[in-house]
Amino acid sequence: MRQSVDRRDGVIAALDAAGLDPAQALVEIEAVSGGQGYTADAGAVGAAALLGNDSPPTALFCANDQLAIGAMREIRRRGLSIPDDVAIVGYDDVSVASELITPLTSVRQPMREMGAAAADLLLSGDGAVRHIVFPPELVVRESTVGKQPRQ
Repeated sequence: MRQSVDRRDGVIAALDAAGLDPAQALVEIEAVSGGQGYTADAGAVGAAALLGNDSPPTALFCANDQLAIGAMREIRRRGLSIPDDVAIVGYDDVSVASELITPLTSVRQPMREMGAAAADLLLSGDGAVRHIVFPPELVVRESTVGKQPRQ
C-alpha cells in the first residue's frame, strides 16, 4: 500500500530529525505479527512481541488506528499504563479514537477534501495524472500526554 510506505518514510524522517537511529527505533508490526495485516489483532500480537523484548519500547507509532487499538489492548493486558509506561499514536483518527478508555493520539487526514479532490479528478475526464498532497494533522490525546487538567 502506497500510504503505508509514505507513513513509514515519515516516521524515518522524524526519527532522523530527532537524532534517533531508525534501524534501532523502528520495528514494523508486519515483522513481528506474522503477517496479520493492519488489524487490531495484528497490533496486539505485534505489541506483545515488542513488549516481550529485553528492552521494551516506551512509545509505539502504529500505521493505522486499528493496529494502535490492538496494541493498547495488549499493553493493558500486561498491566501497563498508557502513556506512563508506553505512549501510543495511531493514524487515520477513526471516530472511535476519541472515545476509547484512553483517548488515542492519532494523525488525522482531511478525508472530505481528499474525497472531493478524487471526485473532481474523475469528473474532469481529461485523463491527466496528478499528484495531490494533503497535509495531515496530529490530534493529541491522552495516549501520549496523559490526563489533561480541566481549565
